Parts: sequence; structure tokens; C-alpha cells
Amino acid sequence: VYDPHTEEWVDFEAMDPAVLTLVDDVVRAHPQIGVITMGKKHIYFSKRDPVSDWFRDYVGLPPRFDAVADIGEPYCKVLFCCPAEDFEAMRRTVDAHPLAACFEMVQSDARYYEIMPKGCNKGRALRILAKHLGISIERTIAVGDNENDIAMFRAAGLGIAVANACDSAREAADVVLDVTNEQGAIAAIIERLEQGELVL
Repeated sequence: VYDPHTEEWVDFEAMDPAVLTLVDDVVRAHPQIGVITMGKKHIYFSKRDPVSDWFRDYVGLPPRFDAVADIGEPYCKVLFCCPAEDFEAMRRTVDAHPLAACFEMVQSDARYYEIMPKGCNKGRALRILAKHLGISIERTIAVGDNENDIAMFRAAGLGIAVANACDSAREAADVVLDVTNEQGAIAAIIERLEQGELVL
């Protein structure tokens, strides 16, 4: 959890160095995949592929290409990326790895599989953020569309999935909207709150 006003981390948990073995083994099994590493200060495109290159260009991030083992700052996430058609095979390899139980792993898109320290997820982040802001967790609303949002739905006072959410996110949500994330979902939620259709 990062506070952009103070430019300081409210909560940061560094990745266990054992992740290097997992990364090496997965890349060896699937040499076509990309690897993105989220550092405490920077984002690194540790192994390039078309998906990671697209993401870097889309977000406008600098071309930092340090391998995971060469990154000189703490990092909190390693993200494997590949075309959607290759995703399930890559995910099976990661999930079957002997070190898999040491990490939190979750799909965040049809092309992205996130590896984080054990216990780190959006649910934990929401609880920390609510405490930091002095807001009761029961008074929070979480909105999402993918597997990585499920822990946040469970932590929030109200979990809302957008219409184009994946099946597992829709099942975990308290409410499923009839609009997608590209059709003004947040505006629709605010309107329903104002009209009393959604209540915390």
C-alpha cells in the first residue's frame, strides 16, 4: 500500500529470495513467457515478450530490463505474462512447482499470473488502507473483475463485480453489475448508493 501524497509505503513486504528458483524453473519450462518485477521504487521488465512490451508501452514505463536476480532493491511481486492461449499451461507449471506453497499466486488478467509474498493480496491491502485512513472495513466497497479481486471482495463491506468479470469473481461478489468496467461502473455504483439500492 503506497501513499502518493507522502510518497511513502504504508505497507511493503519484500519477496522471499527463493522466488528466484521458481522464476528460473518456470522460464526454463516456458521460454516464451515474459517476467515483470515490481520493485519498491521501479518496475522492471525482467524478461521481455510481446505481452510485457505491450504493457510497458501502454503504461509508458521506462525500459528497465534488469533480470530478477540483478535487481538492487526490494521487490514485492513477480508477474509472469504470456498470450492467453499459453496461460493455462504456464499456470499449471507454476502451481505444480515445489516452492508454490511458499507464495501467494493469483491470476489478474487472461495473460498475467502474479506471484507475491505469502498472505499478500488485495484483501490484506484493503484492510491496511482502511486502517490507515481511519475507515471501518465494513464501510468499504471493493470493485473488481478478476481472480485477484476475490480476497478484496471478502474483506470489504460490499464486494461488487463488473458485468465482464470472470466467473470466479462474479461468484465471490455480493453484487454483480449490469455494466462493464468500460461502461461507467463506478458512476453506476454511486448512483445506486444515492438511490438507496446499495446499502453498506
